[in-house]
Amino acid sequence: STSDAQAVVSVDGGKTWGALVALRVRAADGTWRAARPAEVTHIRWTLMAPIPVGGSGKFNFRGVVR
Repeated sequence: STSDAQAVVSVDGGKTWGALVALRVRAADGTWRAARPAEVTHIRWTLMAPIPVGGSGKFNFRGVVR
């Protein structure tokens, strides 16, 4: 279930990670602005409980790939 996993994203090719609302990107004029969903380059999920060797489970998510 979604409560068993947490996701963080990167907008710089995986160098830094966090919640999208906390990430900033440099604008063309050199100032910093809030990152937008279209600028996400990577997504990382952290499962709250380990999966045992040979175990299985189900993981669902929604997304748009462009």
